[in-house]
Amino acid sequence: MNEIEEARVKEVMARCEEQLREALKARPKNPVLHYALALDLSSQHKTDEPIDEFREAVRLRPKYGEAHFQLGCLLYLQRDLNGAAAEFREAVRITFVNGDYHWFLAKALRDSGDLDGAFVEYRFAVLFEQDNAFAHDELGGVLEDKADFVGAITEIREAVRLEPKLPEFHRHLGSVLERKGELSEAMAEYREAIRLKPDMPNLHYFVATALRQKKDFDEAIPEYREAIRLKPDDATAHDGLAWSLLGKNDFEGAISEFRETIQIRPDIADPHEGLGFIFDTRKDLDEAISEFRKAVELEPDWAEAHYVVGAALARKGDSVGAAAEFGETVRLKPDMADAHFALGLLLDPEKDRERKLEELRKAHELEPNNAEYKKAFEAFLLDDLLRQNH
Repeated sequence: MNEIEEARVKEVMARCEEQLREALKARPKNPVLHYALALDLSSQHKTDEPIDEFREAVRLRPKYGEAHFQLGCLLYLQRDLNGAAAEFREAVRITFVNGDYHWFLAKALRDSGDLDGAFVEYRFAVLFEQDNAFAHDELGGVLEDKADFVGAITEIREAVRLEPKLPEFHRHLGSVLERKGELSEAMAEYREAIRLKPDMPNLHYFVATALRQKKDFDEAIPEYREAIRLKPDDATAHDGLAWSLLGKNDFEGAISEFRETIQIRPDIADPHEGLGFIFDTRKDLDEAISEFRKAVELEPDWAEAHYVVGAALARKGDSVGAAAEFGETVRLKPDMADAHFALGLLLDPEKDRERKLEELRKAHELEPNNAEYKKAFEAFLLDDLLRQNH
């Protein structure tokens, strides 16, 4: 629409508004006129006035389902999710078999965190409007959030069947297939999404990440580069490229991309961990520890980050510092056998005898088939029994 056409449309809407207001002066209790004025005001992108008019329409006619629905839509756009849900519920109560009413109620419930309620409403939405591809896709999203990947895939496949040319549906299906571990099928969906819209950087990113998970770094790297070409400030793409280059032992390339990631997003820990691994591999323990510590500072509850700090400190000979990091690791992640074992090995057999025994025991209990854990635990247990007998 050019400027002249846009001006004409605005003129028509303003004239319509003027006529509706004149009509309301003569018939102020007519709910249909309030509803029509609300629609006109809403089409002019006004906010508070149309809400007031929709409210007046439903006050005058409480069973005005479409007015409740339109009011709910405006409240939803303003992120008043509770208010929107209340209006959508009333619309559903008045006209139960309307798929759109259930669909928008499901949206509001999902956005407010009520997955169970959203699931029920999405089911009604696709029951009453079976060809609503977006409702099928969003129902798939709810099932995905509930970790029902089989159900999610079924619904998103239906969305794809109904709208096969929408790349976002193929991307969504690919991401759920990937989470389910079906990487080959996921790749096919990602590729189709890229074919439909090759200039979407996130699609190349998803393809690259799926390839990286398969350790197909040669294929992943150009996809990450294409994602970066399309969106140069995408920190996650730079980070993924860095890890892929690291998988190819291209340390210099990985360092460059990790540093670029940090430049774009200094608040994320992952690239610091990557740099730490590179410096650790190069036996530069001071630099490795520095980067690992930065990762811990950014994500203090990241158990694995504490573990790698501890491992680097142990290799440097700082047993006390390493034990502290391993201790924090098992506090954050009690089922991490490696950390219990590492801590058990470091603890002083004289000063911390009971805890040393307990940590070795825990590692053995968590991984009873690990011969190294079993041997260390049984050896220390035997030593402890011999000490008690003497």
